[in-house]
Amino acid sequence: MSIRTVPRAEIDKLTMRAWSLAVEADANSNKWVSKSEVDGFGLANKASLKLLFAGALKAKGTTSAVRVGDVYAQSKKDVVGIRKVADTKGNKDGAIQPGERKYLNAEEKAVLDLAVLPKRRVSPPAIKNRPK
Repeated sequence: MSIRTVPRAEIDKLTMRAWSLAVEADANSNKWVSKSEVDGFGLANKASLKLLFAGALKAKGTTSAVRVGDVYAQSKKDVVGIRKVADTKGNKDGAIQPGERKYLNAEEKAVLDLAVLPKRRVSPPAIKNRPK
């Protein structure tokens, strides 16, 4: 779970990250993602994929498998919800701060966890010259 601010540029990239995650989970490359493929998925984003997959199943009204595009469509709906929270809640700056996560539902939080945040730059300590 990311606890840092997610800027608008990263929010816009989340749907493509969800799509690539669904393509990676598609083990037999038939453009369908099944429950067994999601359960056998072994990357760090498995929990996010499970929530997206469950949302896509619910949206399609099926119980076993959905197309990769359905997972993408579900993530797109979730990103719309994330943008809405970013624009209307908190400080309304278009980015999601840690305090604004409480307004998101579980699927939106799962999509938000796919964000790749830049690492913080650590400034080197100030070095003083030794007196001679």
